[in-house]
Amino acid sequence: MPAAKPDHRSTLAGAQSAVEARLRELDEALAAVAGLEQERDRLREALKLLGGGPAAKPAARSGARARPKRRAASSSNGRYRNRDAIIAHLRAQPGSEAGAIVAATGINRGVAYNLLGRLVKQRLIVKEAGPSQRARYSVAADAPADA
Repeated sequence: MPAAKPDHRSTLAGAQSAVEARLRELDEALAAVAGLEQERDRLREALKLLGGGPAAKPAARSGARARPKRRAASSSNGRYRNRDAIIAHLRAQPGSEAGAIVAATGINRGVAYNLLGRLVKQRLIVKEAGPSQRARYSVAADAPADA
């Protein structure tokens, strides 16, 4: 008995319904994005009306991302925000363990451990072994006051 020929009409109808279903999914997802864009624009306008400064301009829609302008290194721009938070915590709570620093500052654990190591190398903080053999950190005696 010869093999049955595939029904091309049913194959095409199946492909068509799959494409239509995916288009519906994409339309729903894009509608959600449009709603978010509208909410963002309303919030920016509200911020401007509340005196929160000029509202940020919407990002350009080109394929290339604009490079952010580099600012001078200062604590005010956030570049040293984590460092400043750790040092401020250690000034208030000398002898803190890494877990306490993470909990108090809200800094990601991996970021905090990396930064603690760098601050020790820079001699801004000192690392000592505590009674439970866990490392305890304090601000170095010769650390600058603005560090």
